[in-house]
Amino acid sequence: MFVWRHGKWQPFFFSAYYAKQTSYMKSTISLNQPSRKASSANTLSSWLASDNRFFSWVMKEDKITVSNRQALFILQALFSGSLLLCAMFISWVAALVLLCWFVLSVYQCKKGGIK
Repeated sequence: MFVWRHGKWQPFFFSAYYAKQTSYMKSTISLNQPSRKASSANTLSSWLASDNRFFSWVMKEDKITVSNRQALFILQALFSGSLLLCAMFISWVAALVLLCWFVLSVYQCKKGGIK
């Protein structure tokens, strides 16, 4: 029985013939490669700055483009508002805590550039 492994057909059971074939890794090092932390931060900030198509489509009547950062603010406000509505039927303490979270979410939306 043969299986597709490492880009070629190989027997299912390991044989001594394939043990003799070895491949060597490239031993050069690139000095101009940026660190992973810096590249991931650039990727995240560029994603946050890019336009969110769904919310821009929803608000198309006002010709408003919504960035992914603003979309996350909107989603947080929607989620906290939904939990606030559910918590009003359970406990007034939970509703008070979630009301504070909802007010903070709306404030962040307004501060983030959403009108």
